Amino acid sequence: MRNLKASGLVVMAMLAIAALTAATAWANQFHSGANSTTWTVTSNAFQVFEYEAGGEAITCATIGGEAQTTAQTVTEITFKPTYSTCKAEELLVPAHVAMNECDYLLTINASESGGWVHLKCPAFNTISITVTNGFGSTLCTLHIGQQTPVGGVDYANNGASRVNVQPTESGISGQREGSALCGVKESISGTYFGQVTVRGEITGQQTATNVQVG
Repeated sequence: MRNLKASGLVVMAMLAIAALTAATAWANQFHSGANSTTWTVTSNAFQVFEYEAGGEAITCATIGGEAQTTAQTVTEITFKPTYSTCKAEELLVPAHVAMNECDYLLTINASESGGWVHLKCPAFNTISITVTNGFGSTLCTLHIGQQTPVGGVDYANNGASRVNVQPTESGISGQREGSALCGVKESISGTYFGQVTVRGEITGQQTATNVQVG
């Protein structure tokens, strides 16, 4: 009887380990065909940021940048973005986005195709969005510091070698410096959305490698 009980415990332990292994195997992650991969933007849609809900919208026609990973499978990547051709839509004036060494940390949920965009900044640094008038003088500057907004990001495979990344962020907090035409002094209702497609290359080489999520 004692041996039977012991055998039963061994079987249960093996089943538990098998279940854990299966859950780990099916967990969503970022995958690459190379050990060292540079992820870069290949196409994008307009990126739209509202400092406060329903307020002035800052749109950028182009987002670039890259991320680097050093394993074939990871659960997060750090994306270093660049923005260009930006403007304040209602004020009809140019805007400039400076990341100031801030990055986007993209994470992925284990059980679904979404995740989070975490804004990571060095101490005392913020993203600064500077809105200028038609003569090049600063109208206002919006400061967006380290945080994890509500909403998240959706990931989807685009063929066998690319990944679509679509953030839909809300509840973004920030501070305004300068003209009230840009919004309230402090906001906790900012939003951000856009879509990019990224591809992978072997780091240091101009050789494509497949990248996927799942």
